[in-house]
Amino acid sequence: MNAPLLKLEHLQLTENESQLMHDALVHTILSVIVRYGGEEFKHWKEELDKNVPKSDDIIAVHKSKLHPLPSMEIDENTITGNIQIIEEINAELKLDPQNPEYQKYIKIIAGDQLTIARQREITGIRLGHEVGLEMWKHFVLVTGLFHAKIADTHGTLLTHFGISSTCSPGSLAFHNTCLDRLPIVLTSLPSFRVCRNLIMVSLYMRILHCLLLVLNEDSLESYVQKVTTWTEIKDHANEILTKFANADRVQELREPRLAAEKRAEAKEKANKKHKTTEATSDGGFNNSSGTSTEDLLPTELQGDMVFENGCLFLRDALLTRLFADAIKSGDSGVVILVLKHWVFSYWGNGRAKYAHEMLHLFHNLVNVWTKEIRYVPSEIQYQYLIRVCRKVVTQNWLLNPTGKPNAFVEIDLVQEHLNFWIKVSDLCAPHKIQSLPRTKRAIRLKEDPIRGIGWLLCHPVWIFYEDFQRKSMLS
Repeated sequence: MNAPLLKLEHLQLTENESQLMHDALVHTILSVIVRYGGEEFKHWKEELDKNVPKSDDIIAVHKSKLHPLPSMEIDENTITGNIQIIEEINAELKLDPQNPEYQKYIKIIAGDQLTIARQREITGIRLGHEVGLEMWKHFVLVTGLFHAKIADTHGTLLTHFGISSTCSPGSLAFHNTCLDRLPIVLTSLPSFRVCRNLIMVSLYMRILHCLLLVLNEDSLESYVQKVTTWTEIKDHANEILTKFANADRVQELREPRLAAEKRAEAKEKANKKHKTTEATSDGGFNNSSGTSTEDLLPTELQGDMVFENGCLFLRDALLTRLFADAIKSGDSGVVILVLKHWVFSYWGNGRAKYAHEMLHLFHNLVNVWTKEIRYVPSEIQYQYLIRVCRKVVTQNWLLNPTGKPNAFVEIDLVQEHLNFWIKVSDLCAPHKIQSLPRTKRAIRLKEDPIRGIGWLLCHPVWIFYEDFQRKSMLS
């Protein structure tokens, strides 16, 4: 409660972070070129893998072991249900909350926005009315990154979808039509995978087209004949980022027409009001044709809105692709940099709840979670100063079920996978699938002084850490 407030500068990138973000975005463009440019670019794969920008906060490769827990008939959409779940998981794992050993460890809860909001409500209700563990302050809340990715994907689709599938060549609606895919209705969006695939296909197409524009070539084959070194390709990727995915350049293109647009809009509103008055006096008949804002603007001030919107799409889609790559590699530092951008994107595209959740996350990362995990003994029990090490969280919000490089996944995505396999595994009794409650899962991570503290809940997956050997770190 004594933590300082979150400030705007905490969400802005520092000079070093900006450089890392720039290098990471350039590498993302290079990865698209090498992977989807054709066989002519495949021999650059080794150079691509050797030059991956990395932050200092990267998770070491390890294998996350999953331990199943029985299904529970509890409604997790309510506050009471979330309390009952924790009581049931303690009973199932034979954890005694009154045991001093149990009270030495914090518990990390990760899940979607609703799960974290419910747990935060419990803390707010009990704070000041309960003591010890009943205050609920021994829980650390972490937003599930997979659901954050879903929110970004839907927001990007809604922002860049356009209003016509035939008249807007830079819109996702037009590209969806060109790909001969099923029409997308914005009031009833398809699955996350369908939305993301459309965004990614459009991104790859635009990057490869921009690569040709850099050297003014007609085909990738002629481009490969002229470019023979990795340095040249890297320079071209950097040029694509600065020319075709630069929001500052878009703002520079828009500024000359801002004043003219405001005057044109005011004039158009005045004309409409005048025509409405005339139509009312003439009995509702009005055969005059309206003029658009673009018609009222001089040609030199109308600009190229298709190009501007294309640049903004490249910026947003590159962040989506970079976030997925950072998740796979376990680079928590780059994940945090993308989330800093998404705080503002969520608010702009209507995902206010996730914008609020990201503000909570960054407030904890900056002002609440310190370099120590401490507890202070009292006469009755341990009372916690739950100031959780930032590294503890960023080393545990991704899992690696296979133990292989570039195989990290979000905790809440593991939950979705488990729910899927629960439903398809009972082939002998398909009638049970509809009534089968969501099953909990406990996951043990690599034994490590940073990884393996307490247990973790991911709605509706419970993750259990077993590492009680390095207790000196917590005392």
